[in-house]
Amino acid sequence: IKACTTLADRLALLRPYLDMCQAMAYAHSKGVIHRDLKPANIRVDQAGDPVVPDFGLAKVAVPGLTDESARMMTATGQFIGSLPWASPEQADGSPDAIDVRTDVYSLGVILYQLLTGGKFPYQVVGNMRDVLDNILRSEPARPSTVRKQINDEVETIVLKCLAKDKG
Repeated sequence: IKACTTLADRLALLRPYLDMCQAMAYAHSKGVIHRDLKPANIRVDQAGDPVVPDFGLAKVAVPGLTDESARMMTATGQFIGSLPWASPEQADGSPDAIDVRTDVYSLGVILYQLLTGGKFPYQVVGNMRDVLDNILRSEPARPSTVRKQINDEVETIVLKCLAKDKG
């Protein structure tokens, strides 16, 4: 992320990002929620195509699967994932609230970082309770306040991904 100095360079990174979003939409259509999307879990191959190699914390959300078998398969009911990219429902410890929005939120944090040179939308360092509170309650800084060249449409997409309310 930091090697890209201009907004155009950063926007060029969006093609693999958009491809990855399509791949995640496919996983979601099959009932799989990743729950640990972060830059370290995304690779871009030599052809420029994204690869998401680590589904180790994925939650299977298949109709007809009992809650007990889902808990056994996915270790829900406890915080899992990577805190800086975690969604509010993960930070709240609400396993029943985890759905595709969980991954959309994490993708929003990644997009925010792509556009702002690695910045996070709120403070993610410090003691765990403060970071969890920031994820749950802090409104993200508008990306355009970090990088003036980000236009309204792109900013709206980022902020929609980072909405605390699922509505």
